[in-house]
Amino acid sequence: MAHVFRNFNTPIIKALLEEIGSYRYEKALEVMRVEKKPTKTSKFYLESKNNSLHLYYSYSPKDFQKIMKVDEFENIPLDGWRLVLPKKLKR
Repeated sequence: MAHVFRNFNTPIIKALLEEIGSYRYEKALEVMRVEKKPTKTSKFYLESKNNSLHLYYSYSPKDFQKIMKVDEFENIPLDGWRLVLPKKLKR
């Protein structure tokens, strides 16, 4: 079983969103078929699993959406990663 880590560092995620830019962000929403557009920066988080890093948005604790892969970007937090326990990973 792979280990999953999450990071909720809002200031760095905000910088990451700026680095991504509106065009790539909008395209990612389209590709992932996001129906309800994210509205709050504080609801974004990063998830690392199997050497891959993705940006997610949490509408509620049980309702979240993968937005895009962000491995190639530079605004990735070094600190604040939390190991997610397996029971919280059911998708």
